[in-house]
Amino acid sequence: FSLFFMGLLSNKHVHGALSAIVFQKKFSWFLFLAATALIFALEHEPFVHRTRIQENALTVGTTASKITPADLLALPPLERALCGAGSVNMSALRDELRKTTALNLQMQNETFAWSTSCAPRGAGAEALVLHAQHSSDHCFSAAVAVFIFTQLTKTANWDKDIVLLLGPVAGLEEWLRGGHGGSIVFALSIDVRSSWDTLLLHFEGQDGLQPNQDLINAVVALCTRFGLPVDLAAQHLWPKTMPPLARAAAGRLTGLAPSVHAVFLSHRIESLTLTSATALSSSRGLSSKTTHQSETSLQPVTDTTRALVAVVECMLRIADALSERLHLSFYFYFMLTPHTFVSLADYAPAFALLILVLALSSFNLVRASAKASTGKQRASEQSQQPGDGLSDEL
Repeated sequence: FSLFFMGLLSNKHVHGALSAIVFQKKFSWFLFLAATALIFALEHEPFVHRTRIQENALTVGTTASKITPADLLALPPLERALCGAGSVNMSALRDELRKTTALNLQMQNETFAWSTSCAPRGAGAEALVLHAQHSSDHCFSAAVAVFIFTQLTKTANWDKDIVLLLGPVAGLEEWLRGGHGGSIVFALSIDVRSSWDTLLLHFEGQDGLQPNQDLINAVVALCTRFGLPVDLAAQHLWPKTMPPLARAAAGRLTGLAPSVHAVFLSHRIESLTLTSATALSSSRGLSSKTTHQSETSLQPVTDTTRALVAVVECMLRIADALSERLHLSFYFYFMLTPHTFVSLADYAPAFALLILVLALSSFNLVRASAKASTGKQRASEQSQQPGDGLSDEL
């Protein structure tokens, strides 16, 4: 068939007929309409696929939370301590944590600190990071991160080091530039409020690559297992009137609203950010109002907080059990919902058609310009030719 097709194209009559069709404006419009129709069809069957974990080493179904309900009773007092006098001053926070949890924080500056728990049975060549911003607006996130870190460091069955980071994004970037990012294989940032009902999953890409989809699938599977409502943050950052595919692509095309964990991507570290939303969140984005009920009174641990602690703990345990980096799942995709996505093999033809339309349009403009230039040159040459004999005699 290929030989017949190549022979057919070598015929000058067939080649001329195809060129006359391809380089017409009607053909470009036809390709543009076909690409647009294909893009709108991507949100429907058979282009939409269900997510599934492809890496067998991700033991999502067998990893259990070891933090008991009795251990969770230590979270409300810790939250009150962090939302109190130490919510801004890192030195005061360090002294408070030494009293309440015997945690020794290493100070980088007055706004950023970290603590490391070395793996008792590992070589210490790799590390996991748990990060939370610490300020008056993020004290609940810091309390959850400190609580999980102190609970995890009580056990001796870790193969990788665990690093706790507390502070703003600027301090995090400075800490990574200080040579601490070489051994980190996974980082998880927490940015939740004290009153919420839905967990939002943020993920960012770099150089056209999205994070390994198994990371997202693992978090979604854990949330489903522990009964925690979860959604994609990209679907909340844009108006609900936009199609899901447009909302998923808008963040990648505009580069707006980067997540906290995006700092890790420049160091080739797999990372995610977990934030929160309530039913009253606006369609344009998350509500900027912060409610800290625990600042004035001690509140019991809610079901959503219990589920959040279990999800973060199990995710770190799953990452600790990995002997190599994830590589089996997708890196080019658009997530429509936490359970559905569009792969590269489905959306690439639509974008290829759009690129072909631009190429044909550009070629048509160049060819029209060349024809106009050739016509002007011929007219100029004809005007400069000598006249006939009668005009010479005259």
